[in-house]
Amino acid sequence: MVLHKRMQKSVRWQETKIPPEIPSPLLSNIYRVFDFKKTYVVDTNPYGHAIAASRHLNIHELPDMVQIYYRVDVFQTSYQT
Repeated sequence: MVLHKRMQKSVRWQETKIPPEIPSPLLSNIYRVFDFKKTYVVDTNPYGHAIAASRHLNIHELPDMVQIYYRVDVFQTSYQT
């Protein structure tokens, strides 16, 4: 019910696909959405927000981005019998 109301509310919004700045064989799923009040840029690529944040923070190593309880060695250790 809530989802249906939100879909009805957004039915007149205008979306435009933004082409990538650099041609790439990877899919680009970035859109500009205008809801008649504001314009938003929406990136539907998975993990795009995390990649952008890590680039902004100058984090280049994967272990720096993963909290300790998501690391494979910690996960394996917690389930050893």
